[in-house]
Amino acid sequence: MTRIRKQVLSIILVATLLLAALSSFAMAAEITITQQPVAVKGYKGYTATFSVEAEGEDLEYQWQMRAAAGQPYRDIEGANEAEYTTPELLLSWSHRRYQCVITDGDGDTVVSDSANLMVRNAEIRIVDDPRPQRIFQDETAIYSVDAEGPGTLSYKWQRRIPGGTEYVNIAGANSPTLAVNGMTMADSSTRFRAVVSSSAEGVEDVISASANLLMKEGERDEEKDPRPEEDVAELEDLEEQGEEPIVPSDEPGETPAPTPTAPPTDAPTTAPPTTPAPTATPAPTTSEPAPYVPPVDPTPAFVAVTNITGIPISTTGTGVTLSGTVVPSDATNKTIVWSLKSGPATLAGNVLSATGTGDVVVTATIVNGLTASTDYTQNFTINFTAATVAVTGVTAAVRTVYQGL
Repeated sequence: MTRIRKQVLSIILVATLLLAALSSFAMAAEITITQQPVAVKGYKGYTATFSVEAEGEDLEYQWQMRAAAGQPYRDIEGANEAEYTTPELLLSWSHRRYQCVITDGDGDTVVSDSANLMVRNAEIRIVDDPRPQRIFQDETAIYSVDAEGPGTLSYKWQRRIPGGTEYVNIAGANSPTLAVNGMTMADSSTRFRAVVSSSAEGVEDVISASANLLMKEGERDEEKDPRPEEDVAELEDLEEQGEEPIVPSDEPGETPAPTPTAPPTDAPTTAPPTTPAPTATPAPTTSEPAPYVPPVDPTPAFVAVTNITGIPISTTGTGVTLSGTVVPSDATNKTIVWSLKSGPATLAGNVLSATGTGDVVVTATIVNGLTASTDYTQNFTINFTAATVAVTGVTAAVRTVYQGL
């Protein structure tokens, strides 16, 4: 019995130690960032908000800001939550970058990705205008507008009938996308446009470019004349959202202005004997305003950065000059700015100097490299190892042995 008792006690002791070890391991869990900060477009006079999501024990947050490329990140006083809201923005703050340092109860620290801030004037900007539509009578025409601006944006679609001179509001057309059906050949040359408004005080409405409707007789031959992919995708999205196309009708109280006609003349058919017959004044002529033609942007097409190559993954010694090859070679912006993210090293310009051995993480940033308003960033890990010590001052003796002697 004593022997069995000892075995039971031993098993209990081992189990207790195992549970303690597992508990200690669980407590030492690493910090995991589940949602990195993302770039934010803000507007002068308004605030912008950055956020980060992380998992770990007893997490503390410290947001940091870098005012310009090449400058260090500095702590933002009082920014100690998972979400940080800026003061009212200034235009000069554009291209500032924000990151968050997260620390757990054990003192372990991780740094989030940095996110860019773009600041624009407080006005609505049309990003994409409606596209012209060429449809057959049994098809649905679809128009969409993409806009951005401060506050909550609202939309009002308008149309100008063939031969008309003014645009009128379409009843019930209050979303960024307008789908219309029931159109006939008589509706060909109708033009559609969107008026975009903001809930923000003092922001003026903006009107998109107008887009034409061209009606075709018969039915579409999908092999010879397929519907544009953009139209098909937007119609599928509309169907998934459960929205139905509308037959355009004017809002109550609005009537399209009639086409101007020549004023009547009251000239008599026969002139009085003593007075010559007056000459009729020619009626003023009116013509249909020319279709809107968007201005041609002389700026070359933007080429985004997709990769940076040629960065060493390991090096021997205490220093390395950072350089890389931007892909593609014809990218619009290719200037690389280096910053130190973590590891035993210091960085001055593009010269990385190790203060110890191990992994060093650096960040390569190309301002406006991803889009015309978004930076491209890429992290690289470089492993520093101790330099090999050369042995000198050893003299080797050479002995020649002749066979047979």
